[in-house]
Amino acid sequence: MNERQHFERQLAKLRTRVVTMMNDVADQYKRVRQALELNDKKLAHGLIAFDEDINQQEIDINENVLSIIIRETPVATDLRMVITAIKIASDLERVADYACNIAKYIIHTQAQALYTDAIDAFFPPILAMFDQLAQAYADKDLELAMAVAKQDEQIDDLFEKHVKKFIRITKTEINTSAEEAARAILVIKQLERTGDHLTNIAEAIIYHQKATHIVLN
Repeated sequence: MNERQHFERQLAKLRTRVVTMMNDVADQYKRVRQALELNDKKLAHGLIAFDEDINQQEIDINENVLSIIIRETPVATDLRMVITAIKIASDLERVADYACNIAKYIIHTQAQALYTDAIDAFFPPILAMFDQLAQAYADKDLELAMAVAKQDEQIDDLFEKHVKKFIRITKTEINTSAEEAARAILVIKQLERTGDHLTNIAEAIIYHQKATHIVLN
């Protein structure tokens, strides 16, 4: 095996780690949605515990990138690839934190359809973004990466719709009702931020391929 072949194998392993982390975080969102629908507090506790695994995956990717830079001294496209891996891992770790926070919301809050239905509406576009990003990253598909922004626009619209409604409740209700509305606002804000971070990942994929920064948000 020559040096280039060895280097290609190292890059392939790095890409595999990124894809695995992306899939694991997507699965985390599928399970937090399930926990929300079923008011399954045991499942929510498990998601919080799993967050440690996601944190470790980010550490492993960063260490992998550092090793590649030190040992292989990548240039141009290869360097952009490893920088992109760090960026994607960072955004995925933050997104996983949001899922963990939603799991805590499920544990400490009594389920009310007014809020759970609104929160659930965010998951279809978020999960669609995960699917598009995984394919865009694997296939180096720039058009698909750019299409992710359309899902983010849907998430932003949902946030604007529901945050106004929940704010009205906090202003007109008292005690428990106002508190529940305030908690729901925090949850949907984190889901809105999830869309922003997933859009950042799309931008990183485009940067890797085109060597230029494009703002999709």
